[in-house]
Amino acid sequence: MDGGYSSRLTKNLINNQKTALDIFISNDTFNQYPNLIVVGGTPRGDISSWEFKTKVLNEFSEQSINKITNDELMNAKARIKANNVYKFDSVFYQAMQVGMMETKDISWENLDNYSSIMESMTLEEVKSAGVIYFSNDHLLTTVLRPKK
Repeated sequence: MDGGYSSRLTKNLINNQKTALDIFISNDTFNQYPNLIVVGGTPRGDISSWEFKTKVLNEFSEQSINKITNDELMNAKARIKANNVYKFDSVFYQAMQVGMMETKDISWENLDNYSSIMESMTLEEVKSAGVIYFSNDHLLTTVLRPKK
């Protein structure tokens, strides 16, 4: 749902609804424990924190997740694959990835399997995982307000 300026998340919250100035999703791909998915953004000046949270969560509702198309999945896979190829052009980044994996007690050899695992994911698996991981059962919300 996130993938830069052409993503559905950006189009809906920034362009169509005029709710956010920016929006992003982040997570740690390789983690041996239950993972934290961070969704963040900046509301427009006239949007309250509560309204912003509500609109963002609506984008991750079961109805919205079920609207994910095969084209979106293919675009996401291509984007992730391209990002990984680009990242591994740097010897520094290669060493950093291996080190990060090993400090989490995950073999660096799993890096080689990442692309094949990602390519094997189906649209149904993505939708099923989305419903599980974006339920309202385990949300932690943090609002950062700068001092004036």
